[in-house]
Amino acid sequence: MTVHARRIASIPRRGPIETWHAICDLLCAEGNARAELDGVAGCAAALIAEECTRDSPIIVSGSGPQVRIYTLHGDQAIEVDISEETALSHQPTTGSWILSLPCGEDDLGEFEAAVRSAPHVEVRPMDQATVASTASATTTWAGRRPVIDLAALDQS
Repeated sequence: MTVHARRIASIPRRGPIETWHAICDLLCAEGNARAELDGVAGCAAALIAEECTRDSPIIVSGSGPQVRIYTLHGDQAIEVDISEETALSHQPTTGSWILSLPCGEDDLGEFEAAVRSAPHVEVRPMDQATVASTASATTTWAGRRPVIDLAALDQS
């Protein structure tokens, strides 16, 4: 699987909401995907502010390579050249896609409930490196989406 990684300057260079908007600018243009991502801005900003995205990426799976976005905080955010926040060669939020936000175990249930109205957005434990299948992104589930362990499939 091909993966594109990006590191986005955050606190103190950008506030959490401004960081989320920079991430959304990388992922999509105006339209349904952007409206959905704007709808979860409060949740995403809270996770960015808690630095959940510093070591555990926001993962976007869909068309083209998987995208992993990390946020930089503190001195790293101040020192980085934001002109190096390069655009992606594709828009991963077209067709069937899913965006997965990392979250601490204690807050998982609360954030899952908060993003439930966004069918292409999920919240996962910070230590979980996989996301739900993009096929499940087209269906809103009342409960938690299943997670497919792709690493286990590679072992066969």
